[in-house]
Amino acid sequence: MKYSTKYVFLSIVISYMMISTVATTTNNRILLSSLMVGAPLGASLSGSYTFSEGELALLTTGVLVLNFPGNKQAEDSIDPCIAKGYARSPILGCYRLIKDAKLIQPEAKQRCAQDGGRLLLVNSAEESQEVLSLLGREGVDYVWIQGSRSSLSAPWLADDGTPLPYTGTIDNNNVPDSFKMAFYQRLYAYPALGQYYPLCEI
Repeated sequence: MKYSTKYVFLSIVISYMMISTVATTTNNRILLSSLMVGAPLGASLSGSYTFSEGELALLTTGVLVLNFPGNKQAEDSIDPCIAKGYARSPILGCYRLIKDAKLIQPEAKQRCAQDGGRLLLVNSAEESQEVLSLLGREGVDYVWIQGSRSSLSAPWLADDGTPLPYTGTIDNNNVPDSFKMAFYQRLYAYPALGQYYPLCEI
């Protein structure tokens, strides 16, 4: 009877671990539980060790604890926006104001790209007002946002080459060399060599 119990237990463990391995092939807990259970079971089946009912229950508990997917579920529930140091806004989406250094416009774009982001694209008057409120809370006057043009008469374009979805009233729009978009109280055209903080989004 005791051998029958061990074989049934062994079958259950192997079946469970095979299913778990298919579902989570990179999970090292599977390997740990294999070592924990396999060694004593092998000794038991060879006759050099006999399990008590309490020991069988303990091994079963160990396997279940090691393979329980709770940690994976918790990791999956982490907001990728917050995980990257960004903040989430119902209006701006996933954004980050980087205040460690003021940068010229090309450097600001690169700084956003380091985190997998890009300069913020203002899509509407509502988003423009939200950026204004954000800068007020942060005590910041100017930031770089998305937008560029090749000349004073050329259209303003987003980074992907499409026209800006929102332009509103652009201050400084007719000043020579003001070919990059910043934000100062509203959209603000400025030369690329101006030094402001990047306002990024992902």
